[in-house]
Amino acid sequence: MNFDDPAFALLDQEIAGRYRVERLIGKGGAGAVYQATQLGLDRQVAIKLLHPRSAANDETRKRFIREARITSQLRHTHAIKIFDFGEHENQLYIVMELLTGRSLRAAISKRAPGMPRKRALTLALQIADVLQAAHAIQLVHRDLKPENVMLDRDSAGAERAVVVDFGLAFIDDQEREELGRLTTTGILVGTPAYLSPEQAQGLTITPASDIYSFGCLLYEMLCGSPPYRSSTVIGIVNQHLYVDAPSLRETYPSLEIPHDLNQLLLKTMSKEPSQRPEAAQLHALLERMLTGGEPGDSPEARGRGRSGRDLRPRHERLAADASDMATIVPGAGPMNPIITQTASGSQTASPLETIALLDHPCDGDLGAALATQQLRGVTTDVEGLDQLETAVVFAPNASTATIEALTRTGRVVVTTAAPGDLTRIQELIRAGAADVVPHPPKHNTLARKLARALRKSKTPRTT
Repeated sequence: MNFDDPAFALLDQEIAGRYRVERLIGKGGAGAVYQATQLGLDRQVAIKLLHPRSAANDETRKRFIREARITSQLRHTHAIKIFDFGEHENQLYIVMELLTGRSLRAAISKRAPGMPRKRALTLALQIADVLQAAHAIQLVHRDLKPENVMLDRDSAGAERAVVVDFGLAFIDDQEREELGRLTTTGILVGTPAYLSPEQAQGLTITPASDIYSFGCLLYEMLCGSPPYRSSTVIGIVNQHLYVDAPSLRETYPSLEIPHDLNQLLLKTMSKEPSQRPEAAQLHALLERMLTGGEPGDSPEARGRGRSGRDLRPRHERLAADASDMATIVPGAGPMNPIITQTASGSQTASPLETIALLDHPCDGDLGAALATQQLRGVTTDVEGLDQLETAVVFAPNASTATIEALTRTGRVVVTTAAPGDLTRIQELIRAGAADVVPHPPKHNTLARKLARALRKSKTPRTT
């Protein structure tokens, strides 16, 4: 949007005969926000003026009016107050309370590697509280992110989180459609860092979509970085779609994140909407963590050191994850599904088939490549293989003895060798390797090889 457009030269002008514009607060792809004085009441307010193209679209106009009416019903301490809305000279506007604090984005940016845990959980509890109230009236935010949470002080001087732009995220739908065509670096359309899988696929948006975004938001509050990062928008979106949410405890062990909190984060970022907690559950769990002692001090936290760090071997931690998830939030199911939508509009999840990655990390790009082949990679060690129900193992740089041991268990093994090292390739094949890929392997090539190995494992052997 070109803000040199005369339509946005509004300083000292009146809107709808009731508001005098004082100054520009900020602007973006959807419109601009001004500070104004409400005439008659002499009250300072904020006015969001939407781009003229929004008013020109009949469907957008109807949606704006519907959303504004619903949003105005959300009277909550942690939601911005809506005073008025309407149309002025072919531009839609909404009048809100004027907040004087700073955004959560600014607060996160000033903290490294993240906010103190108690402060982050206190603010998260407030955000969960307002989500609970919003979802009760069927109001979905659609674009929960640090920029849409303001921090100011309540009447007692305590820090207060205020969620803004409830229900207005649809205004950016036109820009979001560009997601599928963006592959260049540094371009952000909408807010891909907090986008739920169903939003990324254009499926029905429900309150569960806000819970997913909330999980991404809290993750970043605690460590200073969003859960998924990539040099491209498509790279981030693919990770939301196909890659399991990263464990904060595993990624940032120095933060000493309690076990229960880590599991709750993973649950909020479940790929399947039905597996995420509802806002009321989320609020209750966060409140328990804040008032009932440190999360992770529970009986379920056995096997951990004094710091709360899990001291069990990796394969035991992997085996315990599913039951832990069910303990924290009942109803846990298989992680990392592909979401599909039926003709009736309901959403279902198709779990991906598991491939064991022997001492090899499954980063975002590899995870996305595997998911395109309907696969899910799980990093493990040799001891942990028996905990995984998979017949295919990727064992990079494995010795011939390791290959022989793995194949004796009936598993199909894919390994690596230096390009052109025909002697080693022959040795690995004789040891039983089903396939050998050049080291370091390209993600898409490796994914195709592993998919072929999986098909081979399902083919009956003839004698």
